Amino acid sequence: MQIQQEIFTSIDGEKISVGGNQSKPTLINLWFIQCPGCIAEMPALNRLKEKYEDKVNFVSLTFEQEDDVRKFLKKRKFNFTPIVNVQDFIDKIGSYPYPENIFVDKNGYITHIEGPLPSHLDMDVDTVIEYFEDILKKIL
Repeated sequence: MQIQQEIFTSIDGEKISVGGNQSKPTLINLWFIQCPGCIAEMPALNRLKEKYEDKVNFVSLTFEQEDDVRKFLKKRKFNFTPIVNVQDFIDKIGSYPYPENIFVDKNGYITHIEGPLPSHLDMDVDTVIEYFEDILKKIL
């Protein structure tokens, strides 16, 4: 499925383009505040972004309202660019489970849809994110 380009405004006022032709592939994370799996995978996703931020766009989408997300982000670190109140777009791409990670190539095509990263406390984060790294390498 190809995602047609849409322009969003992040909670920091930054214009973000998702879909269509891009200079870099995009990893879209779908999440919400009360989702235990979403919260559990955030540290690993943050590490993934740190490693690939020059090569990949990292965006988080949620149906939550801006004030609620801002309060949440004061308590928890999540480094993806947050875009809020986008239930219509989430419905359009046909995604419902949370958390979900959608890999979009430079041409706007969804190449992979994955559930949450494993978040076992006894595992090294580098080991945990290896699977997602393999996907990113394929679409770079």
